[in-house]
Amino acid sequence: MTQTPTQPYQIVRGQTLIHVPHKEAILSVVHPPEGPDTYINAAKAVLARNLAPITAEEIVSLEYAAHCGPEEFREEPEVRNVRDATKKQRLWVLSRRLWTPEGVYVVLDPEAIGLSQPLDAETLEERLKGSKEVVKGVRFSKDETVRFAERGSYTLGEHTSVSLAKDGSVIAEYNLLGAENLGEVSTKFRNPPFVRGVDIKKGEEPVQRLSALASYWDSHRLLLYSNDRGNDWGGAVLFGVRKTG
Repeated sequence: MTQTPTQPYQIVRGQTLIHVPHKEAILSVVHPPEGPDTYINAAKAVLARNLAPITAEEIVSLEYAAHCGPEEFREEPEVRNVRDATKKQRLWVLSRRLWTPEGVYVVLDPEAIGLSQPLDAETLEERLKGSKEVVKGVRFSKDETVRFAERGSYTLGEHTSVSLAKDGSVIAEYNLLGAENLGEVSTKFRNPPFVRGVDIKKGEEPVQRLSALASYWDSHRLLLYSNDRGNDWGGAVLFGVRKTG
């Protein structure tokens, strides 16, 4: 008797991929995204499809292409859907934030831990030992998985496209080039960009939050959320990236 495979009957159809430039290579984003759902549920759905959740820097490459790419590309229905995803929902950004009186820590979150585990400033500082200062007030760990933007390097609230590109909190999340490209993306909206976060005063306890990117129809501006709890069932969407190798 022959052994029966675990899944003996299966139909595998092609994936719709959006190819965009990213770090001198090609990024293959799978369309459509998962969600809208909670932070953890959307990430689990992406991982269940054997895809890698899109990173913050990859999101910028996708958004830059969708807003600033060639006109013919921007008019493709899948690319219009990328823009609609931020206008009608939000895009989850897989990173964890710890807002403190001294500044904000950004921890990359490819496994979508979210708020299920506490972050501790002392532990994060250990991981930042030997870190490099990418711009004044913003440090990256050697492996770039932990970043810190000191208070004074960032501003919460309304920005210009120029100030957004130089904002410490934005750089900590999206890296230098990502922040610059988000500044350019923000010029495609009628109103100036806006950054939401948590202002922790001296003597107050640190607060953990998550991130998302949006551009709601009614605001017609690029919105960078860094104060999300991640548990809204109306939620946000998350794109997956086809793994290579």
